[in-house]
This record gives sequence, C-alpha cells and structure tokens, in this order.
Amino acid sequence: MTQILSTYLIHHWTQSMKQNLITFSLFLTMSLLITTPTSAQRKQLNRGFQPQTRSQPQANVTDQLEKLYRSRDYLKAIEEGNRILQSDPNNHIALYFRGSAQVDYGTQTRNSKIVRAGIKDAREAVEKSQRKIANYYIPYLFGMTTLSTLENKKSYADTAISIATAVMNSSQVSGEDKANLYFQRGNTQLSINQLDKAIGDFQSAVRLHPKHLAAYSSLAEVYARKGDKQRAVGTHDQIVLLFHDSPLAWNNRGMYYQQIKEFDKAIKDYTKTLELSPKYIYAYTNRGFTYLEQGNPAEAEKDFTQSLTINPQQPAIYNMRGSARLAQGKLKEAIEDQLQSIKLDPQNPVSLANLGFTYFYAAKLDESQAAFQKSLSLNPNQKYLLPWQYWLTVQKGTAETDGVELIKGSLEQSPDKRDWVDFILLRMAKKISDEELLSAVTNKQNDSRNSQICEAHFFLGLIKADAADFKNAKMHFKEALKTNAFHLSAYQGATLAINHSKSPINN
Repeated sequence: MTQILSTYLIHHWTQSMKQNLITFSLFLTMSLLITTPTSAQRKQLNRGFQPQTRSQPQANVTDQLEKLYRSRDYLKAIEEGNRILQSDPNNHIALYFRGSAQVDYGTQTRNSKIVRAGIKDAREAVEKSQRKIANYYIPYLFGMTTLSTLENKKSYADTAISIATAVMNSSQVSGEDKANLYFQRGNTQLSINQLDKAIGDFQSAVRLHPKHLAAYSSLAEVYARKGDKQRAVGTHDQIVLLFHDSPLAWNNRGMYYQQIKEFDKAIKDYTKTLELSPKYIYAYTNRGFTYLEQGNPAEAEKDFTQSLTINPQQPAIYNMRGSARLAQGKLKEAIEDQLQSIKLDPQNPVSLANLGFTYFYAAKLDESQAAFQKSLSLNPNQKYLLPWQYWLTVQKGTAETDGVELIKGSLEQSPDKRDWVDFILLRMAKKISDEELLSAVTNKQNDSRNSQICEAHFFLGLIKADAADFKNAKMHFKEALKTNAFHLSAYQGATLAINHSKSPINN
C-alpha cells in the first residue's frame, strides 16, 4: 500500500502546537510582528493508507482524480470529481476522493461549509460501496473532528468517536484498515484533550501496523502536550530510526526540538531533512523560523528566500522574510515583502497589521496609520493596535484631537477592570507613571509576563526618546531585549533602536 503525505490528518496540530504559535491575545500581548507558518507549511503527517479500488472500470476513470488528490491539488481534485460524478453519480471512488479533497481544503481554509460537503461525499461513498471499504469512513471521521474544532461543538467529536468504534468492532475490519481507524479515533480524542485515550489509540495503531508513521508522529505530539519530554524525544528518536530516509521524520523531530528551544538540534534535523530532499519546502520554512528564534535573521532570510524560490505563492513566508529583513535594518526590503504578502492574501488583518508596524519603524506615519486602519476594518477586535495608533498621533502632533478617541475607553474603564492595553495607553497619555505601568505587569511567571515586560520597556523607550532622554531610552530598549521575545513587534522595534546606525539614541 502506498503512503502519501498530506495535511489531511494534521488537524490536531492547531491544538497541540498552540504553545509554539505566537497568537494575538488582548491580555497576553499587544503586538505581533513575526507570523508563524501555517500547519500545512510547518508540519506534515501521513494520513494513513488509500483504500484499494474494488472496481477496475471505476479505478481507470478516477486515476487522474487520485493523482490530483495525492499531489494535494485539492481544488482541481474537486473539479475532476465533479466532472466524473456528473456522468457517473454512483462512482464511490470518485465520491471518496472528492470528499477527501473537500475535507482537506475546508480544514486548510477553516471553511465549515466545504468540510460539510466532504462529509456528505464520504457518507455516500460508504453507502454506495455497501460499507465494504473501511477507509471510506476516514474523511467522514476527520471532517466531523474538524467541525468540532471549527464550531466548538464537542458533540461532533463524540459522534466521530462513536462511529469509529462501531466500525472497528466490525468483524470485516482488521489489519491496516483497523490501524487507520485507531489512528483517526486517536486524533479525535486528541482534539478534545482526552490525551490518555489518544495515547492508547495511537499505540494500538502501531501495534497493528508497526510502520504507521502518522500514528508514531501523533503519539509524539501527545507526549509533547503532556510535557513528557523524555517520551516525546524517545518517540521521535524511534520514528527517525524506523523511517531513517523519511524527510518528514527528521522535520518533525526538528519541530519538537524547536518547540523546547533546543535550536541547534532543530537546525541539525532540518538540515538532514534537506539533505534527504533538497526541495523539501517545509524544512526551509522551519529552519528559517528557528534561525529567527535563535537571533540569526541573516540565515533566516536565506532559508525563507529558498522556500519562496520553490513556491513563490506563500504570503506567510513573505511576511516572515520581511521580519528577518527588518531585524537586519533592511526597512525598504521588509516593506516590499509585507506588501507582497498582502498582494497574495489581501484580506489578512494580521499581515496588514505587520505592514503597519514596518511602516511605523520606517517613520512612514501616514502609511502606517492606513495599514492599521485597514487591518481593523477587517478585524475590529484588535485592541492591541491602539497604542501604536496613539503613538502615531503623538508623532504627528494630533494626540490632543485624534488621540483622544483612542484612549477614551481606557480612561473610562474602572481601575480594577483595566487590561494591559489600557495601562499602556494611560502611560502614553501621561495619566499614570512609569512605575505604575511596570507594576501592572502580571505576576504570573509565564509568556504573558515576558511579553508585557518587553512591551512596557519598549513603549517607555519611545516616550523617553521623544523627550530627548536618550540615555534612559536606551536603557529601556535594552531591558526589552533581555526578554528575548523576538516574535513581538516591540522587540523588533527595540532591536532597531539599539542597532540602527541612524537611531538618535546611538548618537
């Protein structure tokens, strides 16, 4: 049976890698410059095995459809499935592949409607094959799990678990098919945080099929989520031993090392991945991101450039290369990358916000304000942008007019209900002191505290620099850099202030 690499069964990545993602959170951080790659870019998992075709005439008709799906060209696969099913609506193989493509694409784009269409196709494939092909249940099960995540309805996951259990209990299902179903049920258990049950299912999958790469990979993910570093590393080591020539195996172990901040080991694994497969685009993306985390933006830029050479249609990678260039003081090139990212994905509020940050550092005040406004028009719930917008009004001399509306909510908020953004705004408007801002930093020893410390010192540095107090401005920017919160716009700004030759604090 042929194994294929697909994004089809990586839905749990969104949950299990949240700790490795930089996300917008009103209370955690106000600013983001680095955009992490999407799950499809960062990690792949084997979705299991394709079902054997039981009808040769149908198989011949669907050869091109299967080829398109295996190459992950989901939109063309859906079109080809439409063409086949228009003349042969009972072709269960076409229903299976079209359904799989729809579930994959719907998951990738977070589109519930497309996922539901894929679930419907999968159900019809099961019925028209007279329930004889167990793997036809897989897009149905995965689709239900995806809907559970997208729509926050645990009942969908419960349904998927119930159906998978019933199918596995059938006497007609055994071997590889049963291993795939255990794997699928394990992923569903993982999506609703039933970690021990997920471990049991993944272990059952590899017992039934010792070469089930996807099950091993998911098992490593569960151990990582549980914080069991020894078992997580041990499982990744086992994967590399069993699948020594698989670039996916090395890439995924590199991702775990990156997650636990063992950057040198991560880079070594990504490099091995590229030795095995020089055009393995995910490894370039991952290694580039690791170089950024490690504080080596020049090497990061090289890897992102190589990734874009292989596939220039990657808005997130332009965004990341822009960040790498910005960290080197290449403002013009950084802006060009951010604009290209937006050209490819014009409705992405995060990319527009990042363009606003880049213009901010380039002292292009009007352009920065326009980018922030466009971002907010697409997603009004980005309160973290308010301090940046307010500081633009300070620089433009309109704080007493345009800035008033921006801080109105913070001024009216009762002291016991103020969030981190409120405190930043109040300090900018000179309503509280430096000490009061720093005292507002959360006492919890977590990423939120680290981010707030970075942002507090960055904005205090801006305030001091604006008052020509360059000595104290430099002190605050250095304090911001001590946090190593490289993913924050505030950190990038502090880096530019300290390292840029034209910065007034260095004169």
